[in-house]
Amino acid sequence: MLDESLSAREQWDVLAQQFSHLNVTSQFELHLQLFTERLKDAEDAPRYLRVLENGRWRFAEMGVVFTDEEAIFMLINGLPEMPQWIVFCGLTIGMYTNSSTAFTTVSSTSPPAHQKSPSKPL
Repeated sequence: MLDESLSAREQWDVLAQQFSHLNVTSQFELHLQLFTERLKDAEDAPRYLRVLENGRWRFAEMGVVFTDEEAIFMLINGLPEMPQWIVFCGLTIGMYTNSSTAFTTVSSTSPPAHQKSPSKPL
């Protein structure tokens, strides 16, 4: 597998290139694993966040773009199905959706900063 005439660094690069890029099936399996991960209770939060963070690192190693929006969605999706968490999820998703929509609306209707609209006389 490895050529003994290569330096340790060159051998490492060969191994990294061979094993760092996983196939599409592995990407879908990781998505599914993160999507089905659940927070059990408040004491489980460090483990839950560590699993999600490790998933992000694995996507980065594969060269797969994993956006903040995807991470937030998966984090919220894994919260317990208790009334207070359901309300929190609804509010958080609603606030995120509204802020994204408001930003898009403002940025598309507001003139650029260097083009100030003429002020009206009082």
